[in-house]
Amino acid sequence: MSSLLLLERLSDEDLAMLAEVSGEATGSGAAASRLRADPARVGDLIERPEVFRALFRSRRREDLVFVSPFLAFSVLLAQAARELAEASFVAERTAAGRWVPVFDLATLRDFVAGQMRRLFLPELISSYTHVASGTVWAKSGGRWRRRRFSELDPVQLARLAEVVPDWERLAVYRRLGDLALFLTGVFPA
Repeated sequence: MSSLLLLERLSDEDLAMLAEVSGEATGSGAAASRLRADPARVGDLIERPEVFRALFRSRRREDLVFVSPFLAFSVLLAQAARELAEASFVAERTAAGRWVPVFDLATLRDFVAGQMRRLFLPELISSYTHVASGTVWAKSGGRWRRRRFSELDPVQLARLAEVVPDWERLAVYRRLGDLALFLTGVFPA
């Protein structure tokens, strides 16, 4: 199941890049079609170290590869899993300029090994490459007022949840939860 979920998040250009790096490209359309016909191979291709090197290790401008944010974050997550498999500890930031070693790598390895997390985490992080913001009209004190919101402001999202119709509230709460995870995981205090 996760292979199909992964496949539906990748563009034809992403699939062509994966095929090319693995040495099997004969044309972007043909490569994408072959991979769409065999979804189990896509996850294996993302895991390959040469895909990581092709995306993130090139120093020459002409070697830059453009892929979707979802594929880029998926490849980075696969690289993190490889590095965790070989590590004896990881350094965790506790304050500005202060780090402590964490030796409980089994928990981290289990976390990045989960197939649904391999879908959720890149999707969550890539969702913040295009942030929504705007205004909504809400009735307050008998008058209609404009309220601004931004997906990167948890206070504004919480206020938005108070004024949207019931059928939209669940989506706002989910995005608020995603934002809390994003902010606490990527920018720890």
